[in-house]
Amino acid sequence: MIKATTILLLFLLLLTALSSCKNVPVACFTVSTPADSIKVGTVVMFNAGCSSDATAYYWDFGNGMDTNSVVAHTTYTTVATYSVALVVGNSGKSASVTKSIVVLP
Repeated sequence: MIKATTILLLFLLLLTALSSCKNVPVACFTVSTPADSIKVGTVVMFNAGCSSDATAYYWDFGNGMDTNSVVAHTTYTTVATYSVALVVGNSGKSASVTKSIVVLP
């Protein structure tokens, strides 16, 4: 017969193991202006709120600017196509997504 303390100990070990397991995050973001109609000088908002299981965020806007918040913004000052990258993470796991942003005159 298994003692109640043994069952409790096994239960606590299982809870500890399960609580340290986090899901692999999923990176996702939206852009306030359609990515192919941004004009030079426009403030562009980016939102990673659609990402899941993320506790850390890192943005690279492709224009020399970066940040680490869920909602971020930048201004593009030169006509070009930029790669915007978002990396999200949690407990050593990460995911990323990249989108092209076309800046028009």
